[in-house]
Amino acid sequence: MRWPFDVPDSLDYGKVCETPKHLFEALHRHSVHDMVLFFEWACKDHTWIQQGGKVTIALLMSYFNQHYAQGKMELPLARRISSAVHEHSAFLKEVIQEDIEFLLDEKSVRVSSLLVGIESSEFALIIAKREGALIALQGLSSEHFLLTKEFCYTGEIVNLWRKEPTEIIELIHFAKHWKMTALAYFAADVFKRYIDKDNFLNYFLMSEERGLDTLSAICCLKFGDLAGGADIHLEANGRLCVDLYVFSDFGRVILNQLASRIIHLRCHAPACEDIQLLDLFHHLDFLDHFDLSETGSINQQLSLYFPSVRILNLSNTGWLCDESFLKILKCSPHLVELDISGSSELTFRSIGAIGLLSDLKKISLNFCKQIQDEYVDLLGASCHHVVDLQIEGCDQITDKGLSTIARQCKQMRTLNVSRCDRITNWGVIDFAGQARRIESLKLCGIRGLTADAMKQLALISDSLLEIDVRGCGIEAQELEGIVKRNTRLHFLT
Repeated sequence: MRWPFDVPDSLDYGKVCETPKHLFEALHRHSVHDMVLFFEWACKDHTWIQQGGKVTIALLMSYFNQHYAQGKMELPLARRISSAVHEHSAFLKEVIQEDIEFLLDEKSVRVSSLLVGIESSEFALIIAKREGALIALQGLSSEHFLLTKEFCYTGEIVNLWRKEPTEIIELIHFAKHWKMTALAYFAADVFKRYIDKDNFLNYFLMSEERGLDTLSAICCLKFGDLAGGADIHLEANGRLCVDLYVFSDFGRVILNQLASRIIHLRCHAPACEDIQLLDLFHHLDFLDHFDLSETGSINQQLSLYFPSVRILNLSNTGWLCDESFLKILKCSPHLVELDISGSSELTFRSIGAIGLLSDLKKISLNFCKQIQDEYVDLLGASCHHVVDLQIEGCDQITDKGLSTIARQCKQMRTLNVSRCDRITNWGVIDFAGQARRIESLKLCGIRGLTADAMKQLALISDSLLEIDVRGCGIEAQELEGIVKRNTRLHFLT
């Protein structure tokens, strides 16, 4: 009996077998894992299958079905078998063993319990609870089930594209009901060709209304093709995240219609220069996160009508100045997170205005080179509830500024002062002594810090869980003793 090509050497014990039955028994004696491994590799040798291998494949499939139906097959192994069948279905269709019979609308359909069960947890449950080989399912469309069978056996439905759009939608609904995610995505992807600018909104709203998540996701992908400069992503709660590059006519119409669903909007150039954004701004009643980072310019009229948000990212922009920033803050008085990293044009006027945001929890001022100890004092005077402060690369900050943060920001849990080169061992130790709730301290790239100072931190602070000293010249072995004494504390070196 010829041996399949390229089968792993670990299965060579089967080469001495003279009949398919002997080979099956040899594989079975070793393990189910060996049986699955042989099946995967043997399926790749189509010539072997056609020249007598079908008998061995049939014996293996029969065993796999029985093992699966009895609840003895590990799911990862069952998925491997299913994947192999899908990949080589054209050569295996004659030898797939069908051990279960479903009675649908007075029509019976035989199937492989493994191939159907692995695609649907609902069918798997029915198979597990069955009392015999015949399972009656009332009210189940035989047409849908036959399409499902084809997908379970081959991983596709060859002629699905010939169906009417309503028929494909019903198949997606069927797949959702029977928890067949892969089938739902396959059908939704086929349906995508029917979506155009005229019907997009109707199909998207219909998919949301019927809870067809896979179709909603496909609609979002199609929107990117149709809008030509905007992408939408669907969150688990049904809300939308939008990436806007170009504000096309189609994109504007659709986004204005869906504005009440948008919770996250990121504007790129040149969209952020388009005055037509104003109309969208007026409809963003539930926007939570607005991102204008990395934009080189903005239409100045937009800053007068900014949507009110909780999270605002204006980092590394080329246009932010005191005048525009103060206008923006008036529109979003309830900010919780603010990122203005790299905004070197902002002065004490803007920093002082940040201090008036009573709900602010996180501030990012990374690489704002103008930030000095006085600015920190201005912030700390009002931002008593800040728990996360990022001031990496603000190299004018000294130990005095660090002490101000500890004294005034009593809720601080995360502080990043990486590359603030004027901070010393004494400043870090003093900070830890005052900041009683600090959990994470990032000190990357501050070359003057020593392992002895880290030991003092570990002794002084009861709250610290992580200290990042990468780039400080402190070696991991210098900190081993600290970690052994304080198992809660973790160093990044």
